[in-house]
Amino acid sequence: MAAYRLLVVDHAVEMGGAEVILLQFLEKLDRGLFDPGLACPHEGPLTQRVRRMGVHVYLGHPSPRLLRIKRDSLGGGGPAALAYPLDLMVSAARLAALIRRGRFHLVL
Repeated sequence: MAAYRLLVVDHAVEMGGAEVILLQFLEKLDRGLFDPGLACPHEGPLTQRVRRMGVHVYLGHPSPRLLRIKRDSLGGGGPAALAYPLDLMVSAARLAALIRRGRFHLVL
């Protein structure tokens, strides 16, 4: 039986508590059952460590631009508030395309 393709999506690339748990999860994951990948916005300490584990990294998911928008800037209107829904839809569409293209069975 072929391994299930697993895509983990993380918005952070710096090492925090969730990323430490993610690394532990990937270390213990049965590679005979799962073929993992990581989608994240850009390069950082997390991507370096995950690559050393033999996990493929997909950059640009979610969109780095989307992550730069501060939550508190959305309430005041203006360009950020107008651009956010569009950026969110584009980011979701790009992630959906990656999932289809990569033929992932599971997404976390």
